[in-house]
Amino acid sequence: MARGRTRWHQGPVGRSGPFRIEWAGRSAHETLSAREIADHATTVGAARASFRENTGSEPGDPARAAAAIVTAVTADNPAAPARQPRLRRLRWESSMSCAPRTT
Repeated sequence: MARGRTRWHQGPVGRSGPFRIEWAGRSAHETLSAREIADHATTVGAARASFRENTGSEPGDPARAAAAIVTAVTADNPAAPARQPRLRRLRWESSMSCAPRTT
């Protein structure tokens, strides 16, 4: 274990990402303006419709994530994060896709 770290400071339990938690579905409170702005229909309106249509189909399962977290924090000898090399690669690929083009 690294110096100054306890068994509780091992690293992330899993990857972050979207979870099926209904945040844009039945639990959302949407306040619509009395006056819609036509110029915003293709941007804000499209985003609003997409949130409504896609909620509940996110890949993350909150029940499985909760079980994994409970298992990780109650383990006598917690395992190191299994996905670190992949995360490093994804971060590198992400940074490269954001780099300015040279051509």
